[in-house]
Amino acid sequence: MFTSSEFLLLLIIAIPAVSAFIGFYIGMKSEDARNHFYTAVTIIVFALILYLYKDVKTVGELHYFLPGIMGTGLFLKLDMLRYVLIFLTSFLWILSHVFSTHYLLKYKNRNRYYMFFILTFSCTLGVFLSEHILNLFTFFELMTVTSYFLVIHDEDEFTHRAGNMYIAMSIAGGLIQLMGIFLLFSYVPTLFLSDIPSALANVGNIKYLIAILIIIGFAVKACMFPFHIWLPKVYPPIPSPATALFSGVLTKTGVFGILITLQFMNYDILLSLIIFFAGLINMFLGGLLAIHHRNIKKVFAYSSMSQIGYILFGIGAIGLLKGHNYDVYYAGIFHMINHALLKTLLFFGSGIIFMALQKLSLNEMKGFGRNKPIFKLVLAVGFLGTIGIPGFNGFASKSMLHHAIGEAGILYNSLLITFVDIIFVISGAFTAAYLIKIFICLFVDESKEYIEGYNESPSKYAIVPMLFLSVLIVFIGIKPDILLAAIGYTDTGHLDFYTIKDIGYAILSAAGGILIYVFYIHKHLRIPSGQDYVLVNPTYGWFDLEKHLFKPVLSFLFRYISLLLYGIDNILVFIASNLSAFAKYLFSIDFHKDLSFKKYGVKWYIAGLLFLKNVSNRLRNRKAQVIQQYNGISNIDYSAKGQKLVNDISIKRNHQKNEIKNIFDQYKDSEMPIPCDEEKADLFRFEDLSSKLSSITYSIIIFALILAVLLIWMLTRSI
Repeated sequence: MFTSSEFLLLLIIAIPAVSAFIGFYIGMKSEDARNHFYTAVTIIVFALILYLYKDVKTVGELHYFLPGIMGTGLFLKLDMLRYVLIFLTSFLWILSHVFSTHYLLKYKNRNRYYMFFILTFSCTLGVFLSEHILNLFTFFELMTVTSYFLVIHDEDEFTHRAGNMYIAMSIAGGLIQLMGIFLLFSYVPTLFLSDIPSALANVGNIKYLIAILIIIGFAVKACMFPFHIWLPKVYPPIPSPATALFSGVLTKTGVFGILITLQFMNYDILLSLIIFFAGLINMFLGGLLAIHHRNIKKVFAYSSMSQIGYILFGIGAIGLLKGHNYDVYYAGIFHMINHALLKTLLFFGSGIIFMALQKLSLNEMKGFGRNKPIFKLVLAVGFLGTIGIPGFNGFASKSMLHHAIGEAGILYNSLLITFVDIIFVISGAFTAAYLIKIFICLFVDESKEYIEGYNESPSKYAIVPMLFLSVLIVFIGIKPDILLAAIGYTDTGHLDFYTIKDIGYAILSAAGGILIYVFYIHKHLRIPSGQDYVLVNPTYGWFDLEKHLFKPVLSFLFRYISLLLYGIDNILVFIASNLSAFAKYLFSIDFHKDLSFKKYGVKWYIAGLLFLKNVSNRLRNRKAQVIQQYNGISNIDYSAKGQKLVNDISIKRNHQKNEIKNIFDQYKDSEMPIPCDEEKADLFRFEDLSSKLSSITYSIIIFALILAVLLIWMLTRSI
């Protein structure tokens, strides 16, 4: 039998899941009633979570099992780590819902937004409470689907591109993760997260492949390098209340997944090193890219990537510090909480700006907050907390994480630890630099060009959640030991955050940020424009992982594998269509007397040539179909110059490839809407690939036939 407290675990997930549909129906009748209903739902769930704190603190763990669902049943567990995450989720969902009621006033499809907003709430709670890996995977994928509708809420081209990127990355990561779960199930007798560590201990090196496959699925959501590429494309078009939850909560589902994967690998040193250095790259690269961007939500997106790097750094350090990992474990959880509060505040701030200006570029919001003292105050608190200035929450958690570097230095005594320390400080300087850039742009600079909406005061529904978060950020910064004790850290007595060393590192990072702003951003990223200036972004010419690595590699693999499979398909079709005659021919042979290479070699050679001719004809037919398909495009109004290009290509179709390429090169720099853009260029690549495939196929098949003939000849000789 389960206690009433354990039954509440199910209600915490079920109440918002059912209420989402009830609220949708209510919203069809009255929007105000729907908003009040959803507010009540989020508060009730938060109250239930508060009620469970005493039980978790005293008992340690709560469990609940519901049979007959998700195939294996629904297994829920609540310990202190999970409690912190569901508390944080529920708390921030209330604030985001209150903020949404004002932010979405001018948006369409509000009823749909709120339904998926609450469904995502339920799925996120399910992720954190799941004890069985199949339950975790199911909630994780459901969360992806429901949050996708928040991404595409505006339903314009921009949001649909972002939605495509988000769902493609998430599904790809999910499929890779599912492959890891299948492998795990084939090697261990249990899929309960608590039992996997002991079951996986004696599996062998295959456990590394299992862990990496599972981590990749979580790494996509956690924006871990190199799976962060969706982040700057997805955050800008999402409504700001939802963006705050993406950064503050949904990324934590990925971090949580990585943490539990390391736990069931017993914090293996190799995997810990991978996560540790991935976190360092996140910290450094996220801060570096944030410095250069002008879209405020992209800056905050890269800032999220950088701050998630600190958390991943802490998770990886747990395995590196071996028995000395007590502090760093809680430091990682502590920074998860602080990052969630800070990023929610900052994205709320970007939402207030967007409500007034309908702009996201820093060039179009200069001086926006000069006459808004409360708005300036709350954003300044968010900036100072993110930088890690003493007196704010970010300083406390970053100091605890930085202590881990000192402990690692004692354990390993390596120059690499010194390098890590330098990266830590430089990343902090990057954080200070890009936030100084935003603060000066919003609250110091003055622009006469963009004045529309500057005098609009933020609504109380928008500013009150920000004030609440600001007070909480300062309180945690002044009294971090209270929060640490609440989340189960029992050794708070020896912690002294305000040592000269910790304050010195914070000042060093802040000073580095000021220097970067003065000597780099102000001099090289601010270009004079009349009596004003504009911020520029040189990163568009930099190496882009998506553009220069992922897309070319995946395109190459897709095309070659597709053509290879097409060739194999033709081989199988040819074999099947000629199997009957071939069988009759084989049965007519006396293998003991008649089979010899000398007697039947010519027949084998002729059969091989006929086979090659058949495959070649099929490839030519397929190429002709593709050409016909591309030439059939009629919904584009090509210019005369473009039409001439199409005609030239058709005339030269059967000539050598270099002659066709010369025609393409003749027009490639034209300003006309050339039909030989990506789709027509694909045709050239298809011809190139098919010709290469033909030669490769001929070589492979001839070689295979020769081997087959020699093998049969050797077998007959042995007989």
